[in-house]
Amino acid sequence: MARMAGEVSRRHLGVDAVRGFALISMFVAHAAPFDPDDLLRLSDFLTAALFATLVGVGAGMRARPGWAGYVAALIRGAVLIGVGLLLEDAGSQVVVILVFLGLLTWLMALLRPFPSWALAVLAVALFAAVPWLRDSWQDEYVEAFVSGDDLEQRLLELTFVGPYYRLSTLAIWALIGMIAARTFLRRRGNRLAALWQLALGMAALAAAAVMYVVLHGTEETAELEPYTGTQTEIVFNALLATGVLLVLAWVADRLPHLFGWMADMGRMSLTLYTLQIIWLAYLARVVLDGRTDDGWLTLASLIGGSVVLAVAWSRIPPSSPFARGPMEAGTDALVRLATRGR
Repeated sequence: MARMAGEVSRRHLGVDAVRGFALISMFVAHAAPFDPDDLLRLSDFLTAALFATLVGVGAGMRARPGWAGYVAALIRGAVLIGVGLLLEDAGSQVVVILVFLGLLTWLMALLRPFPSWALAVLAVALFAAVPWLRDSWQDEYVEAFVSGDDLEQRLLELTFVGPYYRLSTLAIWALIGMIAARTFLRRRGNRLAALWQLALGMAALAAAAVMYVVLHGTEETAELEPYTGTQTEIVFNALLATGVLLVLAWVADRLPHLFGWMADMGRMSLTLYTLQIIWLAYLARVVLDGRTDDGWLTLASLIGGSVVLAVAWSRIPPSSPFARGPMEAGTDALVRLATRGR
C-alpha cells in the first residue's frame, strides 16, 4: 500500500505489522489460560476492535478507481464470508469473526467516497445509537430463536444483538480506521503528520490505560467487560485499537528489521487465521476430546507455527503471485480476473 490516493503499488509495512500483531492478540485471546484480572485479558478487548479498525484502514488506503474498486471489495468480502461460514462448522472452540469482517468490508467500500468529516459524524451517530439498537431488537432476536426462524435470528445476530460481535459496533472502529488511514497512514512522507500520528497514538494508549485502571474490577463499573457492546467498552476498545495502530505502524515503519517478521504474518493474515481455526478444531476434536484448548502449549504452537510459516513464506520472490500467502493469492487472482479491463 502507499502514501497517497493514487500510489497504492507498495505495501505499508507498518500496517502489515499491525495485522500481524492483531493475529498474535487473537491467539492470546483464544488460547492463553489467563485469570480474569490478568493483563493478557486485554487481548479480549483489543482483538476484534483492531481487526475491524484494519478493515477500515484497508478501505482508506486503497484507491482503485470506479467500479473496479467496488468489484474488488465485493470479492474480498465474499471470500471472507465464504471462508467464515466454512470455518464455523470446523468444530473449534472459538467464535469465527470472518463473516462479520466480510460484511464490514462491503460496508466500508460503500462509505469510501464520503469525506472524513461525514465518516466521523456517522461513527458518533452509531455510537449513540448502539444501545438503542440492541435493546430495540433484543426481543425480536429472542422470538426468532424460540420460533426457529434461523434467517431472522442470524441477521439480527450479525447486525445488532450478537452475543460477541455486532456489525453496528464493528463499524464504529472501522470508520476510525478509515479516517486514520486518510489522515496519517497514506502520508508517510509528511513529517508533521508522522509526529501527530505518534502523539495521538500515545495519547490514545494513555487514555486507555487510565480507563482500565479506573474502571476495571470495581462493582460500579462492571460494564467494562469484553464483548458486551456497552458504550464504555466501545470507547475503551477504540482507544486501545487506535493507539496500537498508530504507534506500532509508526515504529515498525522506522524499524523494519525488528518488525519484519510481524509484517510477514500480516501479509498472510487470512491464511494464518484459517490455519488457526483448523488447528484448534483438530485439538478440540481429536487431541483434547472436547476439553478446553486453553493452554500455554497451544498458544506457543499458534504463535510459533505462524511466525515460522510466515517468515519461511516471505522467502518467495515478491514477483510471485503466491508471495503473500495461498489464500491471499487466490483472492487476488479473483480480483484481477474480475477487474481486468476496468
